[in-house]
Amino acid sequence: MLKFGYASLLVGALVSIGAISAPAKTDGFVVNAYLGGEIRVYPTDPAWAGQRDDIFWPSAFGQIDATYTWDDGRQQIQVTPYGRYDVYDSRRTHADLREANYSYRGDGWDILIGAHTVFWGRAESRHLVNVINQVDLVENFDSENYLGQPMVNLNFTGEWGKLSLFGMTGFRNQTFADNDGRLRGPIRVAAYNPAFECSADEWCWDFAARYENTFGPLDVGVSYFHGTNREPLFVPTLSGLTPELQPYYQTMDQIGVDAAYAIGDWIFKGEGIYRWNAGNPTFSPLGMGADHFFAMVAGGEYTIRDPFQEGFDLGVLAEYNWDDRDFTQPGTIYTNGVFAGLRLTLNDDSDTHALVGLYVDTRDGSSYVYLESSRRVGDDWRVGVEARMFNGNDSNLLQAIDHDSYVQLKATKYFSLTD
Repeated sequence: MLKFGYASLLVGALVSIGAISAPAKTDGFVVNAYLGGEIRVYPTDPAWAGQRDDIFWPSAFGQIDATYTWDDGRQQIQVTPYGRYDVYDSRRTHADLREANYSYRGDGWDILIGAHTVFWGRAESRHLVNVINQVDLVENFDSENYLGQPMVNLNFTGEWGKLSLFGMTGFRNQTFADNDGRLRGPIRVAAYNPAFECSADEWCWDFAARYENTFGPLDVGVSYFHGTNREPLFVPTLSGLTPELQPYYQTMDQIGVDAAYAIGDWIFKGEGIYRWNAGNPTFSPLGMGADHFFAMVAGGEYTIRDPFQEGFDLGVLAEYNWDDRDFTQPGTIYTNGVFAGLRLTLNDDSDTHALVGLYVDTRDGSSYVYLESSRRVGDDWRVGVEARMFNGNDSNLLQAIDHDSYVQLKATKYFSLTD
């Protein structure tokens, strides 16, 4: 059965006022869509009881992006439903409204009310400052897919930069694989039975602000967030006689800074956060511990233009990750490690590109390797290959899924449904 995000559906039914980044050139309807299929291949038997041992895991997905614009592009309604059907993992079968909002753009300001997806961040290996939307974790391990978040978003822009203000409610629970699915740990997560530090549970109000500006080759963003942490702790519990992990969402404050500096063929990037628990800062259902931590990722990318006179560019990436959180904070694999990658862009008519990345934990040698590649076929199709390989040592979180390395084949058909 499809599992819909209740908060996004509510906002979709009450479509309201929101911000757009730029007015459309013409008024009227624009409807675009895509449909696709995936096959994941798991060459290794699963590690945990209850997981299916099938090698081939097929699924289908699709999205419609519909906008209606009027008032010379100043006002717009956008609705973007997304859905996936997975043959084996019932929790990966789900649907969501990525966008469901009405927007108005004034002179030097704009406002948005409705479900919306916001992205902050600069780095390649990790997006530390990106705290507005919940990660749609069943979509992909890379945390690049997000659930629509109900919000009011007010933006002011000028020569002095851009200031964005956010008020949010209708918290979205993180998505997790089912007991028979892959990419999970040894104990099932009770995804639909979360607990919250805030007494209003998912209806607490979150607030955020971000200032960003460009100073020549330097882009800088400074952000603040107060509200429910999108990353849960996991509290051991029982469902009858079956052990489970209950997601527990703390209240937090976070200050974030991100920057990118471009010079020649170099781009230097960095993100840093300082996060502390609000309310009762040293309380954790797992015991007493540190109520705050600092984390950062810094590095850069150098692009080699057409190195062999064959018409392609090669980007070389390197980043360092540091995170000093303890066990009373949500876990992460990025505690102390280095990331290296190669980005290939063929600059051809088919828009062929590929990215290979490697993350290695410098403390225990655990590693995560991935490949992402795709190209256009004809005018309306895009095909791709993805691979993710996990090697977890000692008590590293990667150890839970190091039997779940996979290769994925994907094909997507794009449509324009506008007359």
